Amino acid sequence: MRVQSLITLASSPRFVAEADWPGIKPGVLAAFEQQLAEDHRQVVNRFLALQAMGSEHAREDIRQLRESLAEKPAPDPAALAAGLTLLGEVDLRSRLNQLQLPMLRLYGRLDGLVPKKAIALVDALLPHSQSHIEPRASHAAFISHPDATADRIRTFLLNDGGR
Repeated sequence: MRVQSLITLASSPRFVAEADWPGIKPGVLAAFEQQLAEDHRQVVNRFLALQAMGSEHAREDIRQLRESLAEKPAPDPAALAAGLTLLGEVDLRSRLNQLQLPMLRLYGRLDGLVPKKAIALVDALLPHSQSHIEPRASHAAFISHPDATADRIRTFLLNDGGR
């Protein structure tokens, strides 16, 4: 079966900031990598805080994320390090024009990891896609605003993405 549509949540084709692209400063990512080598639990806690930064109910969002993680096996520090390396290296901007399927891109206006400026740039790279910015959500809108997120996804699948 081929992919018929695509929905992304709080994503960017390039995570790290460059002169022409907003994102996380390379030094912030390098600090995460250094801290990961020292204490991966602290890095996970810091990353959870970043997920909820700006949310009107950040403490509750972080609590829900922690509870969800606690139900799973502890993350492998090597896998976390590999993930950080990917975030620093991957740049998919030049490949976005290959995506010719219905797309819905969901964001939070208060997101501290995917800057609002990046959304407009991705809009220009994917003019056939739909994007929605949840006004009071941060990076984890699916946690802080689950009903609104589910409604957007459901509407998209019923109308454009369900083919």
